[in-house]
Amino acid sequence: MFRVANQHRMPIVVHMRASVSRRFPYGREEGRIFLNEILPAAPDIPVQVAHMAGAGGYSDRVGDEVMAVFAEAAANSAPRTKHLYFGVTTVALPNEPADRWRVLADRIRQVGVQRIPYGSGAATGGDRGGVSQDSQKRSVLLAVAGLIA
Repeated sequence: MFRVANQHRMPIVVHMRASVSRRFPYGREEGRIFLNEILPAAPDIPVQVAHMAGAGGYSDRVGDEVMAVFAEAAANSAPRTKHLYFGVTTVALPNEPADRWRVLADRIRQVGVQRIPYGSGAATGGDRGGVSQDSQKRSVLLAVAGLIA
């Protein structure tokens, strides 16, 4: 699928965490497999990893294990990360614990702020209890700036 998308110049958004409830294996090894075996099939198109490789919020520690793999590759300017981006939808939530904000901010700094497109695919319903795109953007910017302790 990645090879065909690359041939047709179609960007990809991938939800890497297959299931939380079924407890499928997920962590550093799956991050390495994605980076080394799947991503090279799409060297010319943007690939966005949704939810910072997790499944909502940043309390998902195994999602952070995957992000650590990506952060290391990006920090080393690995060619396969040239068009790799990371979405923060349903991750940058205002109610995350402070320690998770620090981890999220560190990961964003490690992969590079330029790899975080701001926007949301979440159905928030305006002021009906959802988290707005502006709220997410503000939260991430504050976290990266180190203003959230």
